Amino acid sequence: MDHFFQDIPGWFDFDDIYADAVREAVDGSVLVEVGSWLGRSSAFMAVEIKNSGKRIGFHCVDTWKGSPTEQYHQNEVEQSGGSIRSRFVSNMRGLPVVPIESDSALAAERFEDESVDFVFIDASHEYDAVSRDIAAWYPKVQCPRDGADAERQEAAPHPRRFFLRGLSRSVRTGSPSRPPRCP
Repeated sequence: MDHFFQDIPGWFDFDDIYADAVREAVDGSVLVEVGSWLGRSSAFMAVEIKNSGKRIGFHCVDTWKGSPTEQYHQNEVEQSGGSIRSRFVSNMRGLPVVPIESDSALAAERFEDESVDFVFIDASHEYDAVSRDIAAWYPKVQCPRDGADAERQEAAPHPRRFFLRGLSRSVRTGSPSRPPRCP
């Protein structure tokens, strides 16, 4: 299937991270995107999953109500009757995506600890919200499973597949406390 994410309004410049996540995933893997908005990045990931032929669960978490401090978001939400979720679903064109309409930290409670293979966080960019998202989602990500990941584990301080959009102050200041290495 050809990519169509470029046709969806929004922001997305981390296609290499998403392509790697799908390439490294195995049947039964669970991938989570926190902060999906209209689905530009979600569509890229979903097409990668479909093209891989792997059975991968892909969950997209968002309130679909926008950031209260972003006027553009609020205008889009108001024009859509209070939520853009239906626009997100329409933009996915029937691809294998599980939309979860929820606050990020509350959505994390739906997943068992170490049950997720990959999490990408790009929801609220406010310090307290980012710190809360890290604290909620980091325990959900399991340690690497295969030999290649085990080698990366030796070289990387945080080998779990956990990504934040940009470098936030909560990461630079070490809040929440530095996560432990995988065994």
